Amino acid sequence: MPVDHTGTSLCMFHQLGIESCPGCGLGHSISAVLHGNLVLSFENHPLGIVAVLLLIFRIIVVFKAYFDYNKLKKDWYEQDL
Repeated sequence: MPVDHTGTSLCMFHQLGIESCPGCGLGHSISAVLHGNLVLSFENHPLGIVAVLLLIFRIIVVFKAYFDYNKLKKDWYEQDL
């Protein structure tokens, strides 16, 4: 969803007329980070940059665990032969 999108929203807070939703702010902040606009990201939600860094870190950890497991499994199969 574009950050400047003003159409209808599925957000419960927006449906109730509350304009400042922390979830929407975080989503817009993450979108702004991924588009390279750090100032807009911080304006939408201060933790958006931190959230992106945590997501990147978690992706790296999952890939590392996957490749280490496959290497371990390969070594174990070769040991039986």
